[in-house]
Amino acid sequence: MCSSDLEYITFLDSDDFYLRDKLAIQVNELDRRDDIAVTFCEAWVYRTGRPKRIGVKKGENEDWSLRHFFSGYNRNLNTMCLRRRIWEAGFVFGEADRGRYGEEWRLQLTLAMAGVPMQFHSEPLVVVELRPDSHTSWSRQWIMKTHAVAELEKTAVQLTPLQRQQINCGVIIDAMRVKLVVALLLDGRKNQAKEAIGTIQAPYRARRAGMVWQVLSRFPPPWARALLRYFWLAAQNRTFRWQKVPPRLHSELQEIEAGARELEIQMASRTVR
Repeated sequence: MCSSDLEYITFLDSDDFYLRDKLAIQVNELDRRDDIAVTFCEAWVYRTGRPKRIGVKKGENEDWSLRHFFSGYNRNLNTMCLRRRIWEAGFVFGEADRGRYGEEWRLQLTLAMAGVPMQFHSEPLVVVELRPDSHTSWSRQWIMKTHAVAELEKTAVQLTPLQRQQINCGVIIDAMRVKLVVALLLDGRKNQAKEAIGTIQAPYRARRAGMVWQVLSRFPPPWARALLRYFWLAAQNRTFRWQKVPPRLHSELQEIEAGARELEIQMASRTVR
């Protein structure tokens, strides 16, 4: 990105893809509106192995405030298009673990804290695959939640007393600590989960987390993890509106797949030569 000199920056993971008009719509929007610095769009989502069932995340088309981002909300990075001057102003990803875990959420939280004007386009223009080996995998959830708790604690200090009151920082941070406890139990880290319970400030939340720890401690670890994962996935699934692939999208996906196969053949041919 440092070597490029164009006006807009977008992102795309290697296993996700843009639909036909994604770039044109977002660039036109930024060209038309000088008061907007970053634009996002809706995304189609599907799980690995279930390509005929596709969904969009609930609540994505709402206007999000600083409280939303502080609560852990974030737009999928593939849907973002921002002006280069925003990146050059220092709104970038972190280094090391800060650049690997929660980096897109942290970037959007920083943008919201600085009051950078952001806009959302409600039409799905990106297709994203939810993979079992992605950052949503169980062995990484506790790492993500650990970093999230630290980031929220750091951010809360930077807010004004009025902002902390409006956002209700303590409640949100405690909720993230509870999620950390669950994530640690998901990965079989019972001792670390017990330590994390001790960091929860609200007594009733600490008691609930303690009850979960006690109940799951009575089950063999594989059973406990299977039970937690079932409820975790069920909760995640409820955040999406699932449906069959619309005919128009199906047609465009076929065109994209055909183009990808043609590109693979061309690349293989060049390699042989």
